[in-house]
Amino acid sequence: MSDEVLAEQIDYYRRRAAEYDETAYGDTSAARVRIARLVAQMRPSGRVLEIASGTGMWTEALAGWAGTVTAIDVAPEAVAIARDRVLAANVRFELADVFTWFPTAGTT
Repeated sequence: MSDEVLAEQIDYYRRRAAEYDETAYGDTSAARVRIARLVAQMRPSGRVLEIASGTGMWTEALAGWAGTVTAIDVAPEAVAIARDRVLAANVRFELADVFTWFPTAGTT
């Protein structure tokens, strides 16, 4: 994938962060229930790495199961929404590009 295409994707998600949940999920309350059910079926445990965590809809559910969650996303606007949404002590958000991100000591 070219740098230009990646830059366009990043710009797209940065511009849409504030409206993303409503346009991607529609009924966010129903989406939370559906996501919680899917995460419960997966039963994540231990250290979880969530790539492209966006606004934290999945992070919120993962936090209830995992020992720790490292959630990374490249869009600062989405990470800000996720940080406001997910207050769990076992979650750490990182603003990072998945293609250049490297875990630090203690990271998932």
